Amino acid sequence: MKARTLPLLLPLLLLSSCKDPFQGIPSGGHTEFRSDSLPSEPYEGEIRRTIEGHEFLFQGVLSDGEGGFLLVEEEAPAYIRNKDIQFGLRFKAREGVILREWDEEEGPGETIGPMQVEDGIVYYAVFVGFEITFDPVFDKIFPPTSIGTMVHWC
Repeated sequence: MKARTLPLLLPLLLLSSCKDPFQGIPSGGHTEFRSDSLPSEPYEGEIRRTIEGHEFLFQGVLSDGEGGFLLVEEEAPAYIRNKDIQFGLRFKAREGVILREWDEEEGPGETIGPMQVEDGIVYYAVFVGFEITFDPVFDKIFPPTSIGTMVHWC
């Protein structure tokens, strides 16, 4: 129980060190991740890219031509995975798109609920290891869906 509680408290402690984490850019600054290095046409397998010093794994994710990440689920689940970003992450709120815990050895974990949704943007507190994907609970194929750019803050 104690081992599970400490990681849950970390984002709250970090939130308290930021000025206004829900409005504008917090005092710790921000990093925007754009899809410019991804293909705009479907590909097979997984792509590994380093964007702004952070490593991501992509499957079924294309560039939408405007810097946004386009999740395209065809034969395999579409996802964006990262294991080194910690604290705040935001992107466009889209029907069926979830953020959940992810571990290389254990795979996907619990869904991470948003801290806030405002003006079509969803804000999350993330731990080390997350995945953005379509929610498998719907058991359907979603149309191509752009989540825009991703922003990490604080």
